[in-house]
Amino acid sequence: MKFFVTGGSGFIGRALCRALVARGDEVVVLSRKTGLLIPGVEVIHGDVSDWGSELSSRFHDVDVVINCMGEIGAETKMYELHVNGTRRLIGSFLSHSKKTKKPIHFVQLSSVGAYGMASRSNGRRITVNEQSVPYPVGQYEVSKTVADEMVVSYCTADSAMSYTILRPTNVVGPGMSNRSFHQLANMVRRGIFFYIGNSAAVANYVHVEDVVRALVLCATDVRAKNRIYIVSNDCMLREVVIAMAKRYQVRCPRLVIPAWLARLSVTFFSSIPKFPLTTGRVDALVSKVSYSNELIKAELGFTTIFDIPDSVPAILDGQQ
Repeated sequence: MKFFVTGGSGFIGRALCRALVARGDEVVVLSRKTGLLIPGVEVIHGDVSDWGSELSSRFHDVDVVINCMGEIGAETKMYELHVNGTRRLIGSFLSHSKKTKKPIHFVQLSSVGAYGMASRSNGRRITVNEQSVPYPVGQYEVSKTVADEMVVSYCTADSAMSYTILRPTNVVGPGMSNRSFHQLANMVRRGIFFYIGNSAAVANYVHVEDVVRALVLCATDVRAKNRIYIVSNDCMLREVVIAMAKRYQVRCPRLVIPAWLARLSVTFFSSIPKFPLTTGRVDALVSKVSYSNELIKAELGFTTIFDIPDSVPAILDGQQ
């Protein structure tokens, strides 16, 4: 099969490209980075903002598009990349598919942030599944959700293309660009981590290799067509913290402070440079929201392999 991968130079995209090449697939990547080299992958230098309505002949024989592009830093760039960029991509591939009668499958890598539950659970136990109503909070989550809805709309209106949307929890693994996992580990290492509310919070993580396996399955299994799936491997936050403490051979944190005190501290001290708490971080540290893996398991037979607490040493040491 021939795959076109956007965001192939990123954390998840690179791991995905490696997996596809290992399968023997042909892989083409569009990247803004000059001189990018991914073994076994054809890299085309370009930017999705320059993507034309007419599909280049270099992509005429693509079977599957996997859209992994994402902007996690600059909020001002998120809507343009996630929404307008995705619109250009799917529009050109859809037009080509209609003209040539060649079916193309579009896999959209999204986020469970589309459901927005962690920020409004208030410490209540909630289980989110694919039937939960989207309620994104934040520019990243909103722009990703709008892009998802657009993909569904385009493919539903015209059967020339099919889609699958994959919504993972926080993706972790060696070499990840998101530093929040390492920031948590650093607090544990320095002995300054504390639980908020109680130690029963849920950690919403999934290993990058499990996400890659799910993406490949969504791209190749016909049962995944026109479906939305969550992929998660939730565990207790304290299990992750204990694993971090063991890795650094330090005492396991035990201090618990009330949630109201943590939120009050954010209100008064958030303007202090490098103050460790934010509203979003407090929400995460008190969250008891779990994300269900049951649909992708029932329909595609997918289960996660990488236990997050067991993976902590390799993640922190940067081991592949």
